[in-house]
Amino acid sequence: MSRVGRRRLLHVVRLALSTLAVAFVAAAVVRRWSDIAGQLDQLTLGWTLLAFGFVLAGLGANALTWKALLADLGSPLPVAAAGRIFLLGQLGKYLPGTVWAVYAQMELGARYAVPRRRSAATSIVTIVLGLVAGAVLAAGALAIASPDLTRRFWPLLLAIPLGLALLWPPLLSALIDRALRLIRREPLEHPLTPRGVATALGWSLLSWVLLGLHVWALARELGPSRPVLLLAVGAFAAAWTIGFLIVVAPAGVGPREAVLVLVMGAALTTGPVLLLALVSRLLMTVGDAVWALVAVLLSGRPAGPPRRPAADGAVPARPVEPDPVGRPRRLPS
Repeated sequence: MSRVGRRRLLHVVRLALSTLAVAFVAAAVVRRWSDIAGQLDQLTLGWTLLAFGFVLAGLGANALTWKALLADLGSPLPVAAAGRIFLLGQLGKYLPGTVWAVYAQMELGARYAVPRRRSAATSIVTIVLGLVAGAVLAAGALAIASPDLTRRFWPLLLAIPLGLALLWPPLLSALIDRALRLIRREPLEHPLTPRGVATALGWSLLSWVLLGLHVWALARELGPSRPVLLLAVGAFAAAWTIGFLIVVAPAGVGPREAVLVLVMGAALTTGPVLLLALVSRLLMTVGDAVWALVAVLLSGRPAGPPRRPAADGAVPARPVEPDPVGRPRRLPS
């Protein structure tokens, strides 16, 4: 089979899986709507707002992951500028595929003199690091929280040693270079540093924990049959990771909910767990919109006229200002 044929087959398989997941969730909601509606009064405003706060905090921590990696690759930016680029660009994930979010971040970063190649590399590294951290966290948390799930899906435990190996900066840099070549981009200008990867990994893990806590805050209102803190953290990390890998589904719609229902079904009955999946999706979508609005309102435009972005791989010249007698001098770096 030719390369084009394999790509088409993979696309069809992903589309089929995504369609089945959406159909599974939709059919379950229709069948159990009376049960779902009967659980709505159990979601109090206070705990729902707390869940939304965890969503906003988790999405913000993910933006700081991107900022840390961008700085490690050579373009440190203030928090407001990095947040504007990342959070506005993230709206592209609601289109099928992952390329739109990366492309948006490339174009937004160019306004801050970030080379497009560097923005693309940073976005790809953020995705890879997030997937690895999420898979490791999901495997570890679910292994502790639900031995039954571990016995049924024990191959997922392989994600722990594999993921830890992938976090080794030389190997991670090599994989990113390969991914950049696949999208016809130049490789990284220099390898990732251990300090940069460790900083970004810390923010990424914090993001996963916070986003998992929003599932916990919703679940505790719906009468769980067992403690759900670790289960919720692992469930959301697993659901997001699998939903992302089925790239045909915009923002993982369908696959994410299906996995969340499957895993959280270990502690909740059908009606409540379906309600949890639907409310979680709503909060995540509103959270993305709120952060995008905040980025527009607070960060504004780059100071001064927009500078032309440096050519890929080039280092922008330092700004020059005159000294008191009129001779130009370079600003300290």
